[in-house]
Amino acid sequence: MDEDEAKILEKLMKDILQKSGSVQATAPSAFSRPGVYLRADNRWLLIDTAGRWEPYDDGLYMVFDDNFDFKFINGPAGDPFMKLAQGVRGSIKAVVRTFPETQKPSITFICVNGGKPVFSKSFEPLPWFPDVATMVAYFAIHCPSVKRKDVESVYEVCPCAKF
Repeated sequence: MDEDEAKILEKLMKDILQKSGSVQATAPSAFSRPGVYLRADNRWLLIDTAGRWEPYDDGLYMVFDDNFDFKFINGPAGDPFMKLAQGVRGSIKAVVRTFPETQKPSITFICVNGGKPVFSKSFEPLPWFPDVATMVAYFAIHCPSVKRKDVESVYEVCPCAKF
């Protein structure tokens, strides 16, 4: 990439970030105060406010780390996660950790088996629904405590998931 292309790309990225930032700043949030929220019974439940939450039930946890003040979860970075969170079930659990000190958003996949963590992998959130769904399916398949029928829930939400 030459210098002119790099400048054009940098300008495009700044424009995208400014647009998504204004959408995020004005979007309402399901998370009314800083804390850790678990998706259960088709709603978000506040389960911790001190930031000390650790998963303990067997299953795969898909965790979105968010900045409470900026609310990345309401913009393009959080949209695929929120779509999946509404449809996954059983041994695949959706969690949002939203605190003011979070510097940038991330998605973490934590597998718990026998009450102990098996793996934990963190990534920058992707704005593309099929890619996030594919990641959830991949980690669900590789987590020994996830039931097959729960993996199928990922494909019900997003048939576009690859795997």
